[in-house]
Amino acid sequence: LQSQVDLEPGDNERVTYVLEDLQPDQAYTLIAHRDEQTFSEPTRFRTALDFGADRIIRFGASSCMGNNQRPWPTLSRAAERDFDFFILSGDMVYADNSATESKYRDVWNASLGEQGYRDLSSSTSFITIWDDHEVDNNWSWTDPIVSTWVEPARRVYEEVLPWVHGPSDENSLWRQLSWGTTLDVFVLDSRGERRNGDYVSASQLLWLKDALLSSQSRFKIIVNSVPITDFSYWFGEIEADDRWQGYPEQRNELLSHIEDHAIDGVLWVSGDFHYPQLGRLAFEEEDLGGRYYEILAGPAGSNINPLVTTGLLQSNDQFPIVLETWTYVSVTLDPSDGTASIEFVDGDGAVVATRLLEL
Repeated sequence: LQSQVDLEPGDNERVTYVLEDLQPDQAYTLIAHRDEQTFSEPTRFRTALDFGADRIIRFGASSCMGNNQRPWPTLSRAAERDFDFFILSGDMVYADNSATESKYRDVWNASLGEQGYRDLSSSTSFITIWDDHEVDNNWSWTDPIVSTWVEPARRVYEEVLPWVHGPSDENSLWRQLSWGTTLDVFVLDSRGERRNGDYVSASQLLWLKDALLSSQSRFKIIVNSVPITDFSYWFGEIEADDRWQGYPEQRNELLSHIEDHAIDGVLWVSGDFHYPQLGRLAFEEEDLGGRYYEILAGPAGSNINPLVTTGLLQSNDQFPIVLETWTYVSVTLDPSDGTASIEFVDGDGAVVATRLLEL
């Protein structure tokens, strides 16, 4: 299949175009050209499986770009893996204190122009969700100044990494993407809806519960910018209000729903904590959430968390993988046996930790 479309750049020299009538589970390549001598790098992506179809799915994930590893060699290494898609689970840029639309755009343009992003974005499609640094560090709606930055920050985010809006009337970031009967991906906005003591809006929580219950897919990946894991055994309530742990009613409601209905195949993918980890959601396996696992993907370039660099947090029974380096994670889902094969890969392309989970 070959076709050509004439496009005119809009505001800020960007083009958004919706491709239609694509075939399921097919690889496509796009090339943009301005004239006969000026061509873009070829960009590859694969469409999702058709309804009712299944096969092995392999995806990658990272977060927390920071500046320590710029231009982010882990992203370049991930581009070599031919993933079905790649998850960016927050802090894709560090645009703190940008305040205006033009300044947010400058940060995004500079970041997306780096080699790591260029390699990765030309190799596969992205599933993205924002966290705090897309607006400002640990921003809150209670801050009267920073709250005015959210709208311009989101406009630029949607401009540079557009997505199909979710099911709510408010053009939500939370949404579901499906790959046949193999996989449903549930993308949560666990930053932008923190109001009135809730971690997420009531409508987002109800949507997620209903969607998980009705899913016919063997695997359910929940993309969550800030972890749902209970870290209380390791460092108590320190900064608990910046993750699910600080909102126990909603956390318990969601995890109880998953356990009460014996929803299988659930795996959480998060970021934010600045170190790679695989672990159970609770200290004891019999505790709420203790049978489910969460991946902390990345970081691609942020400072490694001092909890890890000082040795205060190491691999243990709850967290079989805790690493002190920059990585991306590769996840291979096999619907024939319900397993998830997990690899953490560093900037040299070396596999530094592996785990096989039965989900």
